Amino acid sequence: MDCEVGTNNDDYDGTNQMIGIELVNEKGNTVNHVGIIFLPTGSAGRRCNAQEIKQAICNQLIAGLSNIRLLTKEGWTVLKEQETQLQLGNILNENQVIKIRRAFDKPRIGIVNSTGTAQGFVFCNNDICLHELRQIMNNQIPHIQVFHFIDNNDWPVSAEQESKLTIPDVLINQQIKIHMIGHEMVKVSTFSGDTFPPHQSPTKIRRCSLKLLTVHAFQQ
Repeated sequence: MDCEVGTNNDDYDGTNQMIGIELVNEKGNTVNHVGIIFLPTGSAGRRCNAQEIKQAICNQLIAGLSNIRLLTKEGWTVLKEQETQLQLGNILNENQVIKIRRAFDKPRIGIVNSTGTAQGFVFCNNDICLHELRQIMNNQIPHIQVFHFIDNNDWPVSAEQESKLTIPDVLINQQIKIHMIGHEMVKVSTFSGDTFPPHQSPTKIRRCSLKLLTVHAFQQ
């Protein structure tokens, strides 16, 4: 694929440089080495802005990369409105690589439980309150129903506080942590007998625990 970006500049000398393109996920980890593009060398290349570079990526590489966001060399996402203000030196890192991320109509946010296990993700804007986020999660991840949010101080958020906090208050590395109450109550009851599922009484659980202890002592 021929290089077109920057070739109309008066200082273009006909030579091009090879630049690698890497696709990263929302957490900043590289998930795919997409390929390479060619841009002018010297000042002609340095004068290319982010909008022109993004167009070069879409033109020179495989289909399916039309909806992307560029990242600065420090890893910050470049908004569409900022593309004409940034040049190649702002997005090309020391390894001669430009990193990109898939762009969606709304940000994609991961949901993990209190042990860090992924539960799914949602598409939503960052400016909504947690009460609205709960409704979105119930629709997009239906298996998550009974839970409370954990904020970015690792503090639990009560139902009354959800209308006062927004997504940035609970977002860490593009993930939101929740405590899944029903699931973890059942897990705890297996060991202690102090917390129990709604369909079982504490008496039955304690009798079961006592019986297991008696059998274990007899076998010894």
